[in-house]
Amino acid sequence: MPLDAQTAAARLRAAGTADVPALVGAPPRDLRRSPAAAQVARHAARAGLFLTHYEHRAQLELPWAWLAPGSEGDAAPPQWRSGVLPERKYQSFRHDQALGSMHPGHRGKWSTHELCHGLVGHAWAPDATPFFLATAGRLAELLPVALYYFFDEAFLRRCPDHDGGGALFRSFCPACEELASFDPDAPGAVAFIEQGLDFIDRELAAVARSRRLGRPISHRFATLDLASDGVAYALAHGPRLSSPEFARWSAAFDRQRSEDLDALEQRVLDVTAAVLGEPLVDPPHSAEVGRLRAICGDLAWRLFTVQADTDGDAARQLEGILEDLADDAQAGHPQGPLRAVQAYRALCDEWELLPPEDLEAVGYALPGLRPRPVLAEGLLTACPLSSPRADVAAFAAHDLASPERRPLAERWLRWLPFGGLLRELAAYEAALVTTGREVALPGGDGTVRLARGARVLRFSCDPGALASAPEGPLQAEGEPVALGFVRGSDGDLVVAELDPDAAQALLTLGEGAPSPLGEEATAALLDLGLIVPARWTERA
Repeated sequence: MPLDAQTAAARLRAAGTADVPALVGAPPRDLRRSPAAAQVARHAARAGLFLTHYEHRAQLELPWAWLAPGSEGDAAPPQWRSGVLPERKYQSFRHDQALGSMHPGHRGKWSTHELCHGLVGHAWAPDATPFFLATAGRLAELLPVALYYFFDEAFLRRCPDHDGGGALFRSFCPACEELASFDPDAPGAVAFIEQGLDFIDRELAAVARSRRLGRPISHRFATLDLASDGVAYALAHGPRLSSPEFARWSAAFDRQRSEDLDALEQRVLDVTAAVLGEPLVDPPHSAEVGRLRAICGDLAWRLFTVQADTDGDAARQLEGILEDLADDAQAGHPQGPLRAVQAYRALCDEWELLPPEDLEAVGYALPGLRPRPVLAEGLLTACPLSSPRADVAAFAAHDLASPERRPLAERWLRWLPFGGLLRELAAYEAALVTTGREVALPGGDGTVRLARGARVLRFSCDPGALASAPEGPLQAEGEPVALGFVRGSDGDLVVAELDPDAAQALLTLGEGAPSPLGEEATAALLDLGLIVPARWTERA
C-alpha cells in the first residue's frame, strides 16, 4: 500500500480526538479512545451513519429458507437471561447493513469497528457464487479488523500492565477499558500502524492468490484468519444472500454495495487512507439524507423478513409498502419510515403478521414509533424485584439516549436515585447477576487486594428480607448487614456475611496492601476468593 506509517502517525497525532461528533447509539468515549477511532467517527458522521442499541432492538425470527443446514437452532430470536441478551455471531451481524450494533457487553473498540463496516460496505451481485460471497465477506472484514487490532492501538493509553503491548485479543482488562483514551506520547504508535498496513498488504496478497487459484488461501495472524471467517460467513448467510428478498432489497435500498470484488478492494484502500488521516471523498449526499436512507434500508429489511414467510394478498400488500418506502428513500422524504410503519399497522389489522411493536423496536429513536419494550423485558430477568417498583419506561428512554458499556443491572442501579431501600434492593439484585471471579494462585507475601469482579456491599437491613417482601412500600427489617459476593472456582455464587470491621477494611483496601485483618479472617477470605494475593511468592 502506498501509505507511510511515519506520515500516518504524524497526521493522527496532530488530528487527536478533539471535535469528534456525537453519533446516535455510540458511547462518546468510544469515539475518542484513539485518533483512528476519531477519524472513523468523523467520516461516519458525514455519511449519516450511527449505531442501533442491541438491547433495545427486537430480533426477528429468521425465515426457514434463509437458514443454512445445521443452523436451524438459530431461527428463534435469542432470549434474555439474567439481564444478558446474547448475540449470535453470524445471524445478528451482516456486512450488508449500513447500521452497526452497540452491545453493552462488548468492548469500547466495537463502536468504531461497526461504524467502519458501514464506511467500507460490502460486495454482492445477483449471480454471486459462494466463493464470491466468502471473498467479499473477507474483504469487508479486513479494515475493521485492522482498525481493531492495530490502528486503534496507536496513541492509545492502556494500564501499566499492558502499556504499549497492543490489542489483548481474547483477554479482557477492565483497567485498560477504563483508561482507554488518546495519549500523544504512547509508545509504539508508528509500529502499530506499520503492523496494520502490513496485515492489510499480506491479506490482499492472499486474496489475490485465492482468486487466481479459485480457492481460499489463508493469511494467519495470531488467532486471526479472515479466509476462514469469510467461508463461515458465506455458509451462514448464503441462503439469505441468494434469496429473492435480498435481491429486491439490494436493488431498492442497498447504498453500501460494491458491484464486484475489485471495487470493494479499492474501497477498502480508500477508507484505510482516510482512517490514517488522508481525505475521503464525501458521499454524494448530505448526512441527513444518508441517515434517512440507512433507516429506510434497515426498516425495509425487517419488512422483507416478514414478507419471506408471507404469501397471497398480504405479501402483495407488503410489496406495495416496500415500493413506497423505496420511493421515499430515493426522494429523501423524512416521513417515509413513519408512513411505512403506519401502513404496516393497518395491514396487521387485516392479517396475522409479526406484531407491529416488534417491527418498530429498531433500537433507535424515531418519532411516531411504538416499539415493544425489549429492555424492560430484559430488566425483569436481572432485577425482577426492584424494576416493577420504579419507572422502567423513563429508565429505558434514558438508556437508549445515553448508551453505556455496562451490564443492564448496573445501568439500572446507576440510574436509580441514591439512598433508600429500593436502591439497596437493586444493588442486591445487581450483585447476584454481575459478580465475577478471579483465578489466583495461593501463596502470597502477605499483601492482598479485593478480587476482580467481587462485590462488598453494606445494607441498612437484611436484603434477603427486602427480596422476599410483598408488593407495596418496602419496609426495613432487621439490623444493618454487610455482604461479600464472589464466584467460586466452580462458577457458583458465594454470598458471605461480613462483620462491620471486615467490610470496612475490604472497602478501603488498596491494590496491594498488607491485610488489615487478623490471620484467621484473612485466611477465610482468601479461601472464599473474596480477596487474592497481590503478589505471589516463589518459595514458601
